[in-house]
Amino acid sequence: MLERFTQTARRVMAGAQELAAEAGAAEVRPAHLLAALVRTEDTLAVAVLAQLGAPPGELQRVVAGLSAQYADGLDAEDAAAQALLGIDLDDVIGRMDRDLGGVPGRPAYGRGRQRFGSGAKKVLELSLREAVRLRDGFIGSEHLLLGLVRQDDAVTRATLEAFDLTGDAVAAGGRRGGPPGRPVPAPGSNSHLVVPGCPGLPPWGPGRPSPEGGAMTQTQQQPWPTQLTLPGQAAAPEGPVDMVNMYVFHFAFRRDLGRFLDVVPGTPVEDAAAWRRLAGRWDLFADQLHHHHEAEDAVLWPWLRERVSGADLVVLDAMASEHDAIDPALAAVAPAFQALTAGPDADAKAALVAALHEAHACLDRHLAHEETDAIRIMQAVMSDADWKALEKRFGEGQPKSGVLVMVPWALDGLAPRDLDAVLGRAPLPLRVLRRVLAPGFARREREVFGS
Repeated sequence: MLERFTQTARRVMAGAQELAAEAGAAEVRPAHLLAALVRTEDTLAVAVLAQLGAPPGELQRVVAGLSAQYADGLDAEDAAAQALLGIDLDDVIGRMDRDLGGVPGRPAYGRGRQRFGSGAKKVLELSLREAVRLRDGFIGSEHLLLGLVRQDDAVTRATLEAFDLTGDAVAAGGRRGGPPGRPVPAPGSNSHLVVPGCPGLPPWGPGRPSPEGGAMTQTQQQPWPTQLTLPGQAAAPEGPVDMVNMYVFHFAFRRDLGRFLDVVPGTPVEDAAAWRRLAGRWDLFADQLHHHHEAEDAVLWPWLRERVSGADLVVLDAMASEHDAIDPALAAVAPAFQALTAGPDADAKAALVAALHEAHACLDRHLAHEETDAIRIMQAVMSDADWKALEKRFGEGQPKSGVLVMVPWALDGLAPRDLDAVLGRAPLPLRVLRRVLAPGFARREREVFGS
């Protein structure tokens, strides 16, 4: 069986065992296989992912961050969500030998080292099936990638989502490289994988079904979505666009300023460690707000201005002006934090409290105006498809790994009922990311703001 794996695939499997051992894991899991795959140089699988928009260095960082979160494995609910049945590795090897003409009974790869868990065994079995499906006489890194995608492990799924990739697109690339009966590539040859711009890769993914799958036409009517209303929110105008993401961000901005105002006045000026934690947390808030307003100024308001007139243009002008007014209020906060991290400074603390109150009042007025009037305009001139396209543009130029920070930050502090409403509209990868990352974020929040 082992000779059916290319040298590259063997390096990936050995690397997965080493990573599992380094992490103190009892067994090799799919996350270890994925981490080893993206760290192994000169593999076609990594090259294809890079061409799909996942650069190797950033890919490694994202996988490492997600893999570490699963040190204790998936819980029962996550495990039950996996759609594929487990299978013993020896059975996989037997199938491999039967289907590819190997010698039965060869010892299993990697015995005496970290054993392969049920999830990793499923990846190997599915890699075999992909090799057979593609009529390849070998199992290479590309088949391991397809096996990981088909096994649908949470870390793999979340990694693809972080780079706006879909399992369907990656899998289709491996299966549509040519018709049945094409010549079998030599081990290490990867001619059957398809990359962007090549024939065979479908232009649709989850949520955008194939035209043959009965995609809804524009003439079909859909009921308007029920709009989310969160604490502090001023309004939720009805219309065709589900504004859940906008309202969650607004909630997070209000929540953060409220937390700072709850904690800063009572923090002793001599507690330098507390001020360093608060200053670092302020940077996170400021970065998120800056990106949010920058996206609105560069993308959303110009898009709307092309489609409205009269009083609505006045509202959009006010949105931009209010952003300009918020910036000075925020700019006064960071220097005060820096002064307090340098040493006890009662004047800096008083200035900080005043600046936070001003920032809170200024931002809350703007958010209320936006929720009441700007979103009303959006609902009047925008379709849900328009909004989704704009949301995609909001993320352009931002590192894909930023989602690992944004997801737990945005959802922290939501009441259980509101969180259920948000997650009920979210794609599975985002729900997985939140489950993985939320506990660590909540712990760090307690360190900064207390219980």
